Amino acid sequence: MSTLREAADQLQAQQGQVEDLLKTRLQLQERKREVTASINQLDQKIIAIIGYEQDGSRTFDTGAYKVTTQGKLNRKINTASWETIAEQIPEELRPVRIKYEVDLKKLRALEFANPELYRWICEQGALTTTPSEKPTLTIKEN
Repeated sequence: MSTLREAADQLQAQQGQVEDLLKTRLQLQERKREVTASINQLDQKIIAIIGYEQDGSRTFDTGAYKVTTQGKLNRKINTASWETIAEQIPEELRPVRIKYEVDLKKLRALEFANPELYRWICEQGALTTTPSEKPTLTIKEN
C-alpha cells in the first residue's frame, strides 16, 4: 500500500503524460465541434428540401437512401392551473401524470442529519442508489 507522498510522487511523474492526453483530447473535442456543426448544416439543407411534419415524421426514399424527418412539439404543464381543473376531468382521460424525482439537496441533508431514517427509506426499497455509467471529465486550459 502506498503512502500519500508516494501517490503524489507518482502523479507528478505522470504529469507530462496527462498533459499530452489532455492536449490531444482538447484537439479532438474541437474537431468534434467542427464536424457536428458541419453535420447540422447538412441536416438543415436536407430538411429544407424534404420538409417535415410539425408533430410527426415524414419519410423520403431516394432509391439509395431512406431518410426520415421528424418534428416535435414541446408541451408543458402549468401546475397551478392544472391542479384547479384536474378533478373535473375523468381520471382515465387525464393527459397528465405525476412524476416523482429525488430532491438531492434534501436527500443529502436527510442522510447527514438522520442516517437511520435515510437507511430505513433505502431498506424499504423506496430509494436506490447506483453509480452513473461513467464519470465526467471537465478540462479548462490555463
